[in-house]
Amino acid sequence: MQIPHLNTLTGTYKHRDDVVFFAVALDEAYNLKQFFKETPFNDGIVDGGRYITSQYGITSYLTHVVLDKDGKITFHISGYGM
Repeated sequence: MQIPHLNTLTGTYKHRDDVVFFAVALDEAYNLKQFFKETPFNDGIVDGGRYITSQYGITSYLTHVVLDKDGKITFHISGYGM
C-alpha cells in the first residue's frame, strides 16, 4: 500500500543531491526479485538488512526513518502512516 506514496515522494525530491531514499528489506535479493517485477519501486533497496535494523533498534515493521547527514535519526514512524 505504501509503495505508490513512496514513489511519489521520491519523485518530488529526485533533483536534490542532498536527499537519498532507500529501503531496507529483511528478505534476500532473490526473494524480492519477483515482487519488484510486479510492483514498481523507485528507491534503492538494501536486501538482507537485519544488521541495519538492529543497528538502529528497529523492532516493528513497517518503519520509516529520516537520518541526518551524520546518520542520526531525526524522525521515525512505525506502521502505515503516510
